[in-house]
Amino acid sequence: MLRTALLTTLALTSCGFDSGSNVSSSSSSSSSDTGLSTSGIEPTTVSATLGTQSGTGTSTGTADTTGGSSSSETDPDTGTSETTGASLWGPFEDILPVDGVNDMFAADDDPTLSSDLLEIYFNSTRLGQEDIFVARRASLEDPFDAAEYVAELSSPFIDTVPELSPDGLVMTLSNNQPAGAGNFDVFVSTRDDLESLWSSPVPIEELNTIDGDGSLSMTEDGLSAVLCLNALARNDYQLFTTTRPALDEPWEVPTVIDALLSRGRDCSPWLSPDGSELWWGSNRPRPIEDTNVYRVAMVDGAPDGEIEEIVELSTDFTDDDPWLSPDGSVIVFSSDRDGNLDLYTARRELL
Repeated sequence: MLRTALLTTLALTSCGFDSGSNVSSSSSSSSSDTGLSTSGIEPTTVSATLGTQSGTGTSTGTADTTGGSSSSETDPDTGTSETTGASLWGPFEDILPVDGVNDMFAADDDPTLSSDLLEIYFNSTRLGQEDIFVARRASLEDPFDAAEYVAELSSPFIDTVPELSPDGLVMTLSNNQPAGAGNFDVFVSTRDDLESLWSSPVPIEELNTIDGDGSLSMTEDGLSAVLCLNALARNDYQLFTTTRPALDEPWEVPTVIDALLSRGRDCSPWLSPDGSELWWGSNRPRPIEDTNVYRVAMVDGAPDGEIEEIVELSTDFTDDDPWLSPDGSVIVFSSDRDGNLDLYTARRELL
């Protein structure tokens, strides 16, 4: 998470870099760790989620807001559209806790998964401060095994916002170790294959500033990315884009995505592997405690079309940190809708 000037004012939100909150271990016992009910997910069909009904976290809306649409009306103040007309996707349904992963005495946040949905990384306060954890399962029909502390990605400092590359071999994250450029900085780690340990994270120096830097989400080719920076003297975080000509070349200076600026905080980006969609969390124009998930189509690194709130995921609490499966049918995100910050999942079907 990002600190300094925001440490006090943002302390009521979730536990990630993108949420700007203080590190605290929530003691709410209202979250549920029940059994998994999951079947296989095919590339173009949906037959599963990652969670099990717990009596809470159910769908809060029915609008079809997550696909291409024939018409829309845009709120000039918030930049948000209420989409009408045909949609490629139906609404997300069966919003459930990610089973076997959440800890009722900790804040679990910032999920990122492998493309086959068999490995989930996230940050958690279950050891007292934010560290990186992973949970695995043998198949989509199985529950996740108990989450494990990832020692090679964690440090004595705050480690947060892990982002796994589509091929599963690159991990970006942020931490606030004093050797960095200042505040939170972006780090990168790699592994030779899916069975290998992660390398020791190193800073991506060209992206790091004296302000808060992090939540770097890359396209599949590793040449384009969106990240979250607090570099506009707005006392809040906004989304920036960056590119590089080759994997062995440095990233270009990040450029703010002007079309997505709001009076609130815009962070926790997820960029689709082909760069055609950007999903993120924003509190536009709501109080700081009320963050919701938004989406916009992207063309050549720029928004193309209207900003869409994913209303069926929205509550009056924090709903943030979206990650989508490669086929777009499953979303995993963080929410404190049940009084504790936990990981949730939902599914949708093609119309």
